[in-house]
Amino acid sequence: TICRCVRSFRTFHCKDCGRCVERLDHHCPWVNNCIGLRNQRLFFCWLVALFCSLLFAIARCSRLIADVARGSNASPLRAAASRAPLACLVCADAALAIFVGSLLVRQTVYVLANLTTFEVVLCPAYVESRFPQRDHRLWYFSGSTVPRFASRCRGFWLRSGSADLEDFGVAPDEVIADRSPGAAP
Repeated sequence: TICRCVRSFRTFHCKDCGRCVERLDHHCPWVNNCIGLRNQRLFFCWLVALFCSLLFAIARCSRLIADVARGSNASPLRAAASRAPLACLVCADAALAIFVGSLLVRQTVYVLANLTTFEVVLCPAYVESRFPQRDHRLWYFSGSTVPRFASRCRGFWLRSGSADLEDFGVAPDEVIADRSPGAAP
């Protein structure tokens, strides 16, 4: 399904939402919405808050387990039974923290590279022309420098299109023809 609307550079159609999204990163099932230019910063902050909350829960539950172990005069079986639910909670939180942490790292890497998840997976023609050799694991960092990383971060947080102009040679509000997957750029 295509919207039949004029789209600017780096705008893609989301099949889940049925609409075009500027700088589409992905469709997130957790928030049941597309993550794009208008809400990607909020999504990033949400990931940071979620990750910190999980780390706090792990630390607090671990502390409670240690407190129960120190102050327990009960039989070893009874003490273990009182710690088991907390230990399960710590394990579940640790698994979630690893998952959310990996999402946070991936989002940070893509911000530094001025790419979106959708662009890395789909690899449209303008990404192929910017990165002609994608044969190594961190291909999206080729040719990057610390000042470029800083410029891309500034562009992300200020929603500036200057990084797009520098990285892709196209102004962010430049209108382009139909760029649906499979269509010519």
